[in-house]
Amino acid sequence: MSMASEEIPPQLVEKINRFNQLRQTLEAVVMQRQQIQADIKETQTALEELNALSDDSKVYTIVGKLLIMKDKQTASKELSEKMELLKLRDSSLEKQESKLREKFKELQEDLSSSLAS
Repeated sequence: MSMASEEIPPQLVEKINRFNQLRQTLEAVVMQRQQIQADIKETQTALEELNALSDDSKVYTIVGKLLIMKDKQTASKELSEKMELLKLRDSSLEKQESKLREKFKELQEDLSSSLAS
C-alpha cells in the first residue's frame, strides 16, 4: 500500500468504494432505461404505421432471420402487449433510478463532509 492510502481511514475508503459502486449501478440503470425508452418510441411508431393500414392488410414481422406474415389485428395486438411490458419496465426502472439518485446524493454529501473534516 502506498503512504497516501495508509493515511485514509478505513471507513472513508469503504464510503468511497460504496460511492463508486453506486455510481456504476446508477449508470447501468440509466442506460437500461434509455434503451427501454428507445424501444417504446420504436414500438409506438410501428403501432402508428400499423393503424394507418386497412383492416384486411397483411404485415410481416421479423422472427430471427425469418419474415412471418400476420394479419393486422394479430400484429397490432402483439405490439400493444409489447408496449405495455415496455412501459411497466420503464416505470420500474424509473423508480429504481430515483432511489439510486437519492442514495447517491446522500452518499456524495456524506463523502464531501468526511473529506472536508
